[in-house]
Amino acid sequence: MPQTIGVQPSGGLRRPISPPRPSLVAPGFRLVAAIVAAAGAAVMALTGALVAGHTREEWLDRAVDNRIMAAPGHAGAAYAVAQLGSPVSVTVIAVALFLACLLTRRLRGAWLVAVAAPAVGLSDVVLKPFIHRTYAGFLSFPSGHTMGAFSMATIAVVLLMGPLHPPVSRGVRGLLAAVAVLTGCAVALCLVVRRMHYFTDTLGGAALAISMVLVTALIIDAVADRRGKPPPAQA
Repeated sequence: MPQTIGVQPSGGLRRPISPPRPSLVAPGFRLVAAIVAAAGAAVMALTGALVAGHTREEWLDRAVDNRIMAAPGHAGAAYAVAQLGSPVSVTVIAVALFLACLLTRRLRGAWLVAVAAPAVGLSDVVLKPFIHRTYAGFLSFPSGHTMGAFSMATIAVVLLMGPLHPPVSRGVRGLLAAVAVLTGCAVALCLVVRRMHYFTDTLGGAALAISMVLVTALIIDAVADRRGKPPPAQA
């Protein structure tokens, strides 16, 4: 039998309470998510200030890039992995996640994909000419491929490990989330190996993507929670 809430002022009728919808970020982890988002934005801002207007590598790139490129690997495989962060690949993954959320009635998850993925892509388009850091004559900061890969990885972690998670064991969900994060890291490394970006390009891109997805998730939860609250007369 459904629970009821207080008497309505218009006629004394009682209305069933709808069960609370699961949030994207558990209330106990929202402060942590906000701190991580702020840290990501700070890393992006500091890295962008370091490389703005530059056409060559910085000290951080010199310290990291040569070691990455010296690691053994296959050039073709590195290129294939790097393309997982391409606009086409990210769009396909985003559409799949969006449809999966809709079909399983995880509307907050669908909103997260629908808002965060385009926002991350738009920020790449806006920031590149603003910061104007170039690699071989092309605008390179922040790395769009890295942003795409880490936006999908962060969305996957939120959907897998948050309250909206699918009905599978925590171990399986943790494994899938780890694969998503490692895939994002692999895309960033392969972009450096293929000499498509400097390390700082990928660092700034990853930090910004993580920050934007988490901020979007927190905003969606705040708006949805506020809309779901009963008016004072019904409390």
